[in-house]
Amino acid sequence: MPLATGAETLMGKSNQASARAAANAPADGYKRAFDLVVIILVYLLFAPLWLLLWSAIPIAIRLEDGGPVFYIQKRVGWRGKHFKLIKFRTMTPDAENLTGPVWATRNDPRLTKVGKRLRWFHLDEIPQVVNILRGDMSLVGPRPERPVLAERFDREAPGFSQRLRVRPGIAGLAQVRGGYWIAPSDKLRYDNLYIKNMGPWLDLKLLLLSTWVAVRRVFNQADGPARRRRGKQRGE
Repeated sequence: MPLATGAETLMGKSNQASARAAANAPADGYKRAFDLVVIILVYLLFAPLWLLLWSAIPIAIRLEDGGPVFYIQKRVGWRGKHFKLIKFRTMTPDAENLTGPVWATRNDPRLTKVGKRLRWFHLDEIPQVVNILRGDMSLVGPRPERPVLAERFDREAPGFSQRLRVRPGIAGLAQVRGGYWIAPSDKLRYDNLYIKNMGPWLDLKLLLLSTWVAVRRVFNQADGPARRRRGKQRGE
């Protein structure tokens, strides 16, 4: 099955989207209001959960190795402008002293124990709400890359930098379909497909899908030991 087929089914067909793609002018004027409304509603509706996460995660990070809670990193944003992205720290404080800037891998040995959990459930990205409020990012859009990696990916997948003709985001089509470790060429195809079809309804669907992916991982993680016990009892 072609890479984009499932994504096209998710988004549906749109003559208006085709016209925007032809003009190469993404209709993203709705995003600022959309982002602010969603953030306000979600924080109000789930205030106890956010209070728990904003309290427990920093404590867990500090208790593990005593290092800083937040990790601030330069990323390439809208129209190639650089900005400082904020995340909960997931790697050891000296992670790049020996390796320099490299792309994180699925079982990256530089990840801390807490960091692995945060990345698995995408909780490390919670502080990026600050980037959204500042206007650096949107809730939904292409993921921003580090300058040195963005240059490399643009050589490997020509046109990669054109993904950021819209503001980068936390959630997105590439993130839902491929996760952290999707190849740059596939990321480019998914992001271009998103930009051609972007709109409030698609953004809402991608946010809900991203939430479902994280929630499903929580239940799968919790059910894992029970499944292993049942398998042993059946002699599997």
